[in-house]
Amino acid sequence: MEILPILLAAGIIGIITLMLVELREWRTGRTLISGRQLLLRLAGAGMLVLLLAAVFIGDYILGLRRPQGHPLLFAAWWMGCLALAIGLLFMAFADLRHVKHRRRQHENEIWREFARLLADRIRRDRSQDKPDTPDEPN
Repeated sequence: MEILPILLAAGIIGIITLMLVELREWRTGRTLISGRQLLLRLAGAGMLVLLLAAVFIGDYILGLRRPQGHPLLFAAWWMGCLALAIGLLFMAFADLRHVKHRRRQHENEIWREFARLLADRIRRDRSQDKPDTPDEPN
């Protein structure tokens, strides 16, 4: 019994499960990701499921383990799988770029809030240091 088909099936089931969990978390508002990032992640997960299915189909259904029988089909099939894998890398980099952008935005918001609180504190301290009525010597 070979373990690769079991691993491929488990990977597909796991990815679909994570996609559904991510979608549910986003719909209920319990996540910090944006709609665009959700679409990137769902598209990436869909591409990964497609890649795992293509590996399974190519290896076990079409029998494309060696190029002896059908060299052109072998080359085309595995080049297609390679193209899917490269596309998946681009999706991951796009998601990473989006995460970095959101982190930068969040840090800027934190610094703006900190500056506002600090300015309020300084104003409050200055108003407490000034006397209400000036003392005039007679």
